[in-house]
Amino acid sequence: MAEETFTTTEQVTSETKAAREAAAAFTSARLSQSKQFTEMEQLVLSVVLDSTKTYTVAEAKEAMREFLNKEVF
Repeated sequence: MAEETFTTTEQVTSETKAAREAAAAFTSARLSQSKQFTEMEQLVLSVVLDSTKTYTVAEAKEAMREFLNKEVF
């Protein structure tokens, strides 16, 4: 007898959201105006992202993380 696998609605929702975020790419202007980010994060994104490229949310967060963790001389 085969073992049945059940998936909860919460698992499907989080997997779908993650897949959408991974696939969607946005302009730097759109990301820097997104309500998903605080005002400070929006300012950082407007500085660190290239206006001629598109980014996923994960890429934008990574660029922001790298910028904020740079050593200051």
